[in-house]
Amino acid sequence: MQRVTATQFSAVVLVGGTLMLSLADYFFHWRLSRFGLTVECDMALVSTIAHEVQRWCQSCFGLTPESDAALVSTIAREVKHWCHSCFGFTAESDAALVSTIACEVQHWCHSCFGFTAESDAAIVCEALLCRLVYPFIHAHPLHAAVNGWVLLQLAFRTPLTLRRLLLAFVVAWSCPAFIAVWPTAGTNLFVGTSAMVDPSAMTALTTAPSTVVGLSGVLYALFGMWMPHVARRLRYNAIVALWLAAGLCTTSVAVGLHLYCYLLGVLFGILQTHRGIDI
Repeated sequence: MQRVTATQFSAVVLVGGTLMLSLADYFFHWRLSRFGLTVECDMALVSTIAHEVQRWCQSCFGLTPESDAALVSTIAREVKHWCHSCFGFTAESDAALVSTIACEVQHWCHSCFGFTAESDAAIVCEALLCRLVYPFIHAHPLHAAVNGWVLLQLAFRTPLTLRRLLLAFVVAWSCPAFIAVWPTAGTNLFVGTSAMVDPSAMTALTTAPSTVVGLSGVLYALFGMWMPHVARRLRYNAIVALWLAAGLCTTSVAVGLHLYCYLLGVLFGILQTHRGIDI
């Protein structure tokens, strides 16, 4: 029996998690449209369950919010004492160091990009989170299933490594927004944090033609990395070009993202094949 590699196992876990996330989102919207259950109902249910669990812990073990706070305070005090005894850190030195670093970073962002203290947190958090989560969000369970099936084919039928898979994610994350939405114009680029909180926002984002979601960018980067290893490269590139051209026939395909990831993947594949760079 052939042994499953770490890359294949990671691909299975990734596909399974992405598919379950897509199914959960689809079920959430179906439940919302069918029964009118909203986020407020869920929050009320969670609050009730938490209250019951807290009451059960108090009756069985005598745990109360006061005892929890005391435990956390004791642990924090012990960690602070350990840091002070081992490294000489104090509350004053920690605050001064963090304040100096934050001040320098803020000054650099303000001088280079015009960012202010009010806009820093919102812009950075939203941008980074959008970049990180968009490959795992899909417009429909079928969308997630097709992308997952292709990723599993690459994992089990090609010598895919964890390093190459991670590099493909980095390529997909690095795509500039104006390229990702080409040829569709729009400002709603990568799926945002509002999609995780508001189901109506998720519906609008995953159905908007200028929104980028899905693993396809990662897949095209892997296609590009594999291209130099193919014997019939002309036929291989013709098939990829055909798929890219087919995406131009609809506004729901991020052709710019696919092309960017494929070309960059080809570049990394050539560097590995002809320059001997280990990727």
